[in-house]
Amino acid sequence: MKRLASALKFEEAAELRSKIYSLRRVFYRQADIVASVNENNLLVILPSESYSEVCKEFVVLFIRFGRLIAQHKIMRNEALELEERIREIFFSGAQKPEHCEREEIDEMQILSSWIYQNRESLSCLYVKPYETAEQMLGALLERLGELSKPEAMAEKKLA
Repeated sequence: MKRLASALKFEEAAELRSKIYSLRRVFYRQADIVASVNENNLLVILPSESYSEVCKEFVVLFIRFGRLIAQHKIMRNEALELEERIREIFFSGAQKPEHCEREEIDEMQILSSWIYQNRESLSCLYVKPYETAEQMLGALLERLGELSKPEAMAEKKLA
């Protein structure tokens, strides 16, 4: 850009300057997206396709560093079986990734959009850094209990 300007090619220098600014915005925006998404660790709970008054089956999505890591279908009384999985995914000491590939960012945006669009029919439990696996399991059990009440799902469907 400076060489073009010193050669009195001001229009070309201005065009190159615009491209540089555009690239900086993209890279800074990508860094912001990665930083904010990397902080997202949560359990997403939603009724399964076979959920009914008789069959209280739920799907639990495990999201670590903004990425869908696992999903499990469980009945409310089977939630204790997820303790080891919770420990493995959220409390194993894994470090958040410093970089994201374009495909990962696309997947995170799709997941984030899907959660937002379905926010009325699901429930999220955010994993806080100071929590333990036992506390997360307790919160999951409590939330499943709340969601298993007939009026809870009726309210979700009406909303």
